[in-house]
Amino acid sequence: MSQHIETTGDDLAGNGPRASHPPSPPTSKVERKLDLELENLEKRNKWESYSPLLPLIASALTLTGLVFAFWQFLSLQRKAVTEQQYARAARLQDQLRSDVDKILGFAQEQKETISMVSFLLKDMQILIKEGKDIPNDDLKQEFNDSERRVTEALVQQIVNDTDFEKKPRDLVFAAKIVANWPDYQLYLKEEKPQLSLRRILANYVTAMQKFRQTNGPYLDQVKYHKASNVYEPPPDSDSTLFQTLDSLLVGFREHLNLMSGTPAEKEQFRSPFLAQLNEGLVTAIFGPPNTKR
Repeated sequence: MSQHIETTGDDLAGNGPRASHPPSPPTSKVERKLDLELENLEKRNKWESYSPLLPLIASALTLTGLVFAFWQFLSLQRKAVTEQQYARAARLQDQLRSDVDKILGFAQEQKETISMVSFLLKDMQILIKEGKDIPNDDLKQEFNDSERRVTEALVQQIVNDTDFEKKPRDLVFAAKIVANWPDYQLYLKEEKPQLSLRRILANYVTAMQKFRQTNGPYLDQVKYHKASNVYEPPPDSDSTLFQTLDSLLVGFREHLNLMSGTPAEKEQFRSPFLAQLNEGLVTAIFGPPNTKR
């Protein structure tokens, strides 16, 4: 027997009771779209928060680039200037060595004139001063050292390689050096206990005694003019002999003035030297009696 189930209008209209179903899951494409939009929004908000700093960052980068470029330029400039300074110093040192070789060979090279010694001394002073004026501390020190090395070479030349008794040119050489090379004077004053200076003074004394033995009559005829404080050679005498005498007198006086010892220490050189001279020459070179210059 079949059952008849009536269906009312409400059931057909969907108003009657239904079986329950679980909710459908959200569409995946929609979710991804929303996630992307949220992500983009977050990124945009982040950059917008940094946007006021962007001009400052750009300016800082530009400034950094300019500073780096300027530093590179200065570095290249300094390198170029330094190379020029060292090239200039090398030229000066080459000329200085050439002058030193010539002046140290003066006594052996008979063709060299006395005026050449004065010229070379002046030229060496100019070269050293120019080297010291280079705006580079290392090069300045190098030329200070060069000046002292030249001085030491001149001192050694006069102490060990000159013969005041037999070589008149050596007397002229020593007189020119002491009068025209300031560092020579400083060196002999600073040297303790002035052994080099004492040896030079002793050589002068010996040379003056030898000159008296060889040229006694000539020496006695040298006249001193008190009014003009000059002395002159005898008439018709050898001019070379007078030059030798003048170099002896002036060179000894200038070297004695560099001695820093006691009066008694100076007197051991002064007395035997003056004993060879007439009164006029003593006055001309050292002043009136009891006056020391």
